[in-house]
Amino acid sequence: MADNVTQLGVTKEQISRIIRQIVADSSKVFFTGESSRQEMDLVINRLQIFSCLKKGEVSTEPQKTAEGYVECEMYLFSAGQDVHVAVAVQYDDEQNRFLVVRTISKE
Repeated sequence: MADNVTQLGVTKEQISRIIRQIVADSSKVFFTGESSRQEMDLVINRLQIFSCLKKGEVSTEPQKTAEGYVECEMYLFSAGQDVHVAVAVQYDDEQNRFLVVRTISKE
């Protein structure tokens, strides 16, 4: 996550609901090049990642970056692995929400 962040008036429960709403339409979920490489290196598949986003718990407080994104990390034990997914909720020009998977880890 970014170093330059501020606390946001959104709770873990609220951001969890927002993420689940976005993930309901997989066309609104994007992966950075780094997260795609981590996915392959860690042998974590997209099904595990989407399960984490749909069913996991928010493990960090939602924070707003200097760029205006809201970031947090989600966690789920899936297929015998601890899956951690750092995401950013962003908006397009028409103010539609979308989700960017920034990093993936097993710790």
